[in-house]
Amino acid sequence: MIPHPDKAANEKSRLRKQFRTYRQSLTEDNYARRSAAMVERILALPEMDCAGFVFAYWPMTGRREPDIRSLIARLREQDVAVALPLVPDIDVPSMYAVRYTGEEPSLESPWGIPRPAGSEQAPTHRIDTVIVPMLGGARDGHRIGYGKGYYDTFLQGLQAIRIGVTYQACLIDSVLSEPHDIRMDILVTEEEIVRTETPV
Repeated sequence: MIPHPDKAANEKSRLRKQFRTYRQSLTEDNYARRSAAMVERILALPEMDCAGFVFAYWPMTGRREPDIRSLIARLREQDVAVALPLVPDIDVPSMYAVRYTGEEPSLESPWGIPRPAGSEQAPTHRIDTVIVPMLGGARDGHRIGYGKGYYDTFLQGLQAIRIGVTYQACLIDSVLSEPHDIRMDILVTEEEIVRTETPV
């Protein structure tokens, strides 16, 4: 049974506040240690052995988004192509992939969204793995993001392994979903890896 849209939206809004509060409670040391543990778990995934073109993200560290910059560096050392998201218009739920060349992105005002250097669009059909930041999520793979819809739009029709990254404290058993929500295939926290199953 599909929940009423308002009920799902209200629940997500409540959870976003809860997860943001948790993030802001993290000390610098805690943030660094948890992020490093997530990176090691991602690298240990057998799916990463086959990755050739990874769409990752540059963390908004001020918001305590899991810091995967060391993962990006290690992927490039292994000659894995990496792309980062470019949001051309903050008011439009769309983004595209820009190949990462090693130059640190700049922070776009007023939201502080990292903007990759360059603007050459990477071919999305070559992307085989997507690493998605999550404010939180559920063990069935449903993700709670910032509510803007960028990733749900981008992931529509994309044939790639979807790996969601969040903190253990922000991983819950279930959450009301909406028709446009795109589920993750794998969830990674600092403590565990959760493989989700697509319902028949």
